[in-house]
Parts: sequence; structure tokens; C-alpha cells
Amino acid sequence: MGVLSEDWVWVEPGRFTMGRPPHPNYESDSDLPHTVTLTRGFWVQRFPVTQAAWKTRMKNNPSKHARAADAAQRPVENVSWLDAVAYCNALSRKHKRQPAYTLHGAQGKPGSKKTPLTASSVTWDREADGFRLLTEAEWEYACRAGTQTITHAEGSSADDYKDTDAVLAPVAWYAGNAGTQTHPIGTRQPNPWGLHDMLGNVTEWVWDWSASYDTADATDPTGPEEGSCRVIRGGSWGDYPSSVTSCARNNASPGSPFPYAYGTAGFRCACFAPDRR
Repeated sequence: MGVLSEDWVWVEPGRFTMGRPPHPNYESDSDLPHTVTLTRGFWVQRFPVTQAAWKTRMKNNPSKHARAADAAQRPVENVSWLDAVAYCNALSRKHKRQPAYTLHGAQGKPGSKKTPLTASSVTWDREADGFRLLTEAEWEYACRAGTQTITHAEGSSADDYKDTDAVLAPVAWYAGNAGTQTHPIGTRQPNPWGLHDMLGNVTEWVWDWSASYDTADATDPTGPEEGSCRVIRGGSWGDYPSSVTSCARNNASPGSPFPYAYGTAGFRCACFAPDRR
């Protein structure tokens, strides 16, 4: 299939430690460190999906920050997980690729408050060459980009959350510097693999249902088979440093942007490359 464009980054398969490093002031059994092996490489967008890209494919713009002068280059937000899935399929059809998702039900208007389709009726064809959401493990692997510290920023430590305010500003738009709004993509420093806005600006929907990690070693994990909420990662312009890290997790109902209807939830696309397995 070859390189998609300069706006896509090829991520090689590999192994990493997924989860939150131990910290004396933070205890949780939902995100304990464990070893994950990804056996397949994948393409991932260098930036989150923009408002301009969304409007081109979906013919609307649900974003709360749509009236800004530079809105076209800001990430799309105020979209549900189901909206993101619909966008991935629309992009696949545009590029004559096999859609990764089958929607077993009627799809409402993207960005609407109510849709008859449920997340449980979406299935993923893992052999399709179409566009899709990252799995949670792929997202963290791509975000970390070989680092094992709290953030991928230079100067970040492995287990001290106090240093993140000082090191986070160059790589992320968050509560400390964003001014209560999104910002154009690519205006903070990228991670070591060239990916921008993995931390801050908008949180990002991923494929997985939300659940505590199994601390056993895992290979190509895709999360539980069912659940009530889908995972979102990376933190947003409205989050404080403890939520804008490579390991912080959150979740929301997949059928609605609420409670992230304040313009904080977006996503980026990925795809497998059959000729580069």
C-alpha cells in the first residue's frame, strides 16, 4: 500500500510496559503496569482529525470551538465514539478501502444527541485495510514512543507527578496553558516518533471497552468483549497534568459526547498495512 502521506506515521511492532508507574501517592488496581507485545505494525495519523477533515467527510461540524478564526485546523471535538467509527468508515470508502467496521443497525446523524446504533452492534474486521481507531494498547505504545516516563516530554520522570507542570507545556495544550479552548494541531512539540497532540488539546477515543487491566503479559490486546463505556486517552485542554500523561485513562458512554460535550473529545485514525506485516 505504500506510505499514505506525510501526515501518517508508520509504527513498528514491539513490546512495552503499559500502565501507570508505581507512585506512593497514587494507588489504583485499574491501570497496573504489565507487558504488552504488539505483533503488527500500523499507520497512525500524525495529528488528531481536524474540523476541516471532519466537515469534508461528514458534511457537518459538531465542534464547540467551530467559530474560531482558525477552527479548520483545530481538532474536531464534541463527537461520540460512534461518530468516530462512522468517520473511519467514511474515510475508508473515500479511499476505496475495505471498511474496518460493520454497523449492525441504523446510524443517526453524526454529532446528534441521539442515535439508534449502539456500540455493542459495531464489529471490527481486523483484516480490513480500512481506517479505524487505535486500540488502547496501540495508543499508549504510540504515545510513549519508546519512553517509560509519566509523559513523553523531555525532563519527565518515571514516578513523580510534581514535575509534569514544568515539562508538559512544550508538548501539550492543557489547563495550565490552553486558555479553556482547543488549539490548531501541530502547535506543540511532537513525541519522539513525530506524533503531535497525543497529550492534551483533545482526549482521543480508542476501540476498547473500559475495564481494569489484567496484569498478565498480553499480546495484541483489544480490551473486553463488552462493557458500558469506551476508553478515551491523553487528556484535553481542560485537564490538569495528572490527567495529561501517557498512562492516564478515562472513559465515557460511546453513544454520546457527554460528559465531554464541552469540546474535549476527539480522535485520530489508524490502519494496518497488509504489505508491511
